[in-house]
Amino acid sequence: MSQLQRNDGHNPPNSSSLHPQQQQPQQQQHLESHLRHHLETTGEMDRIQHQLHAQLTECGWRDALRDHAKEMIRQKGLTNVTMEELVSALTVLGRATVPTEVKGEVADRLYNIQAVLRSSNSNSGSGAGVGAGSSANGGAGAGAPLP
Repeated sequence: MSQLQRNDGHNPPNSSSLHPQQQQPQQQQHLESHLRHHLETTGEMDRIQHQLHAQLTECGWRDALRDHAKEMIRQKGLTNVTMEELVSALTVLGRATVPTEVKGEVADRLYNIQAVLRSSNSNSGSGAGVGAGSSANGGAGAGAPLP
């Protein structure tokens, strides 16, 4: 999430501003917490997960992981492979093979949501936020394709 944070020089002065290495992790943690809370309370997390599931199914990523798991079981034998081995191998493979386009779309969506949140916070609680039909997803409602 560090790519989502920008330093525009408008940080309020405080004692921790003397130590930017200490301030940045705390700010980062606050941004991540605020974003996570927003995603969960608005239902946006569910919409993103649903979209991600659909995209990974559509591109064959899920089938490829399932096939890899079956091949591991065939090679080692059902009684010689543990769930931990399967999960470990599939986690590494899965993370490495998520299509770049899918990662980029999710990252863009999260960045846009965070930008709107940052904007609404800087407007001193003007009530602007992100929800279905907002600018974070190009004005599209819940379940609409990403721009």
